[in-house]
Amino acid sequence: MQTNFELPIQTTLFRTGKPVAQELTASCDQYRKWVAIYKNKGEDLMEPISAWEFVISIFEIDKENVDENFGPNEMYNIRRYYAKDQEELREKLYQLNIDLSKFTYPWRCDYPL
Repeated sequence: MQTNFELPIQTTLFRTGKPVAQELTASCDQYRKWVAIYKNKGEDLMEPISAWEFVISIFEIDKENVDENFGPNEMYNIRRYYAKDQEELREKLYQLNIDLSKFTYPWRCDYPL
């Protein structure tokens, strides 16, 4: 498993602040699962995350809903993790057994959000 992001993805996330994502193995055949990393821009009024630089979002949705509009009620196994810096981000992804080299631009892995 790679312990670093590919250079274009690293630049996208760390320099431009745009999200990156990858598809993961879902818990069952009826779902698809993704992990995404967002850089905190201080715009999330729902959660007090000002002390965190990155948000890791993991969730599953029914395959039938991937191309449809869906809300939080159609998302399953939702998990969020927060990292205060790049080192903590890499450490958390390593603990979650997520390969950093497989992150890509959201549209390349059909990331639905």
